[in-house]
Amino acid sequence: MAVNETTTFVKLYPDQTKNLLVVELTDGESAGTICITDVTGKTALKQTNANEEQIELNISSLENGIYFLRFQSHSAIANIKFIKE
Repeated sequence: MAVNETTTFVKLYPDQTKNLLVVELTDGESAGTICITDVTGKTALKQTNANEEQIELNISSLENGIYFLRFQSHSAIANIKFIKE
């Protein structure tokens, strides 16, 4: 099966936040891995999600800056940029 790189099945809000980031999965996606990296590619947070359609991530320990959230399941990949204030 081909892996599609898209963001239509993942909603991330707010896109600028201080402490809490909400990841909402749609289109039947729920099991996968969430990885947050900084602009240098260094992993700041990694979490496996098992059958949750809405995940709240505490990012208060991250330094202020630009980050990328990657959600990867067995059938799809999504990459979304957000700002930690």
